Amino acid sequence: MNITCPRCGVALDSRTQDQILSYSCPECDGHAITLPGLRKQSSQGAINMFWRAAQEGRQGSGPGCPTCMNSMTTVSIPSEKLVASGAPGAAADGSPLVLDVCRPCTLVWFDPGEQEQLGSAAAVSAQERSSVERQAAEATANMMIAELKEESTPSLSTRESRLSFAADVSDWVGGILS
Repeated sequence: MNITCPRCGVALDSRTQDQILSYSCPECDGHAITLPGLRKQSSQGAINMFWRAAQEGRQGSGPGCPTCMNSMTTVSIPSEKLVASGAPGAAADGSPLVLDVCRPCTLVWFDPGEQEQLGSAAAVSAQERSSVERQAAEATANMMIAELKEESTPSLSTRESRLSFAADVSDWVGGILS
């Protein structure tokens, strides 16, 4: 089967990395990847959001699919929605991300730089992990501070028993000396 670039018509090169099959164009540097492969590589929130948009979009509004040749659905996602979905690489100029999706093939076509806007799952996971680790460290530190305060500040009952003991000792010593 000859898989060609939807932009320039050149035969696409196939590549498998980390058990994910993708196709790339040697001319325009665009590439295609299936939705399951993309889920392994990119921010889940962004993927779910853009796939919902593809399901709602008008089929046949984009270029031909590299595999089935049917027209793909063009999906435009506003930059603020990308940021809200957890995609760390939304366009700095606020421009929307425009992707071409073949719903029957679950294939997504990326022009150069577009996949980076979705962000990598590793980057998102590292950010989430860093945030959780920071929150856990803060919570642990706060608990340790609270425990140290409790240890250094005797409770009222501890103070009362110490004062009572001191008074008893004072009475005892006073009784012996008199």
